[in-house]
Amino acid sequence: MSIVPVIAVYAAISKALGLPLRFPGKPGAYRAIYQVTESAHLANAALWAATGPRCANQAYNVTDGDHFR
Repeated sequence: MSIVPVIAVYAAISKALGLPLRFPGKPGAYRAIYQVTESAHLANAALWAATGPRCANQAYNVTDGDHFR
């Protein structure tokens, strides 16, 4: 899952309609910083947490540490 194709389609539709490319969300969403996790990394972490005996009844946050706006 990637946001890049979504932005590309939004840009193409805006262009086809003769509209300027504008951010469709609220100002707070534009300024926010998000963290992302690569899907294979998340899958490996989920498998580890689900099958590791020491992981029982624990909560985990999994991230690559990458930030984007």
